[in-house]
Amino acid sequence: MNERPFDILLIDDEEDYALTLGERLELRDLETRVALSGEQGLEMLAERRPSLVLLDMRMPGLSGVEVLERIRQIAPDQTVIIITGYCSEGDFVRAQSLGVQGYLTKPLNFEELLQAIEKCREGGCSALPLAAGPIC
Repeated sequence: MNERPFDILLIDDEEDYALTLGERLELRDLETRVALSGEQGLEMLAERRPSLVLLDMRMPGLSGVEVLERIRQIAPDQTVIIITGYCSEGDFVRAQSLGVQGYLTKPLNFEELLQAIEKCREGGCSALPLAAGPIC
């Protein structure tokens, strides 16, 4: 039986940042597709569900929370880690209530991100620290 490879869908409206992060993940042999809007991310998710979604919270058009709500309607068990430069307790609480597996703030510590991805890859996303809230 062929196991599907682990892949990532990165949804972030900051084009340079998203493309650079996507390239860095690819260099670590992590297949990564990049969506530059919430709408595009939902289309890509519908085409092929990824193993993991990395989702920015503050985007024009659909916000990260709105995208997350739609993801939960389409794929309730989808693994999602929030990545955001605009840390707020309200966003954190809403994301947590929607069942995200992690919440990381920008600028990302790339090694911390890789550790979170590896935990998800091993099936341990639920062990990612979330309970204490974001560090803003």
